Amino acid sequence: MYMHVIEEDESSSIPQLNKESPRYCLNASIRKASRVITSLYSDAMDSSDLQGTQFTLLSTLSGMKETTIGALSDYLVMDQTTVTRSIHLLKKAGYVETVKGEDRRQRIIRLTAEGKKILKSSYPLWLDAQTELWEKLGNEKASLLLELSNKIIELHQES
Repeated sequence: MYMHVIEEDESSSIPQLNKESPRYCLNASIRKASRVITSLYSDAMDSSDLQGTQFTLLSTLSGMKETTIGALSDYLVMDQTTVTRSIHLLKKAGYVETVKGEDRRQRIIRLTAEGKKILKSSYPLWLDAQTELWEKLGNEKASLLLELSNKIIELHQES
């Protein structure tokens, strides 16, 4: 089946994308790009005991010092159940610990000394992936990618 995906504007020599075409679906495009980026970071982290997603959780926790699962989920724009499962695995590995909060139902999570150690040793691997992608995109496009990503997150948080 042939789909007409580019429309010519008679007054311009620049073809216009047809936003109604599935070929230009923002969701599909971003998900594909996300898989490529995730793969790049995962490959870079291969020699570490951490996966790229675990590095993100630990580095975020490092910046927050201590927090709740809910606050971490909100910050990372992740499902709370997914964060809970991931934190459970990191706790089992000895990288995070939970302590009681002010409210006895509240659990505070924070890095352990071992978590800080694995984060520090994994940082150069993450930095290699970060640098590689930044250089491939170039400063302007990498900055634009961050700007657009942050705008999308902002739109989500406003809704």
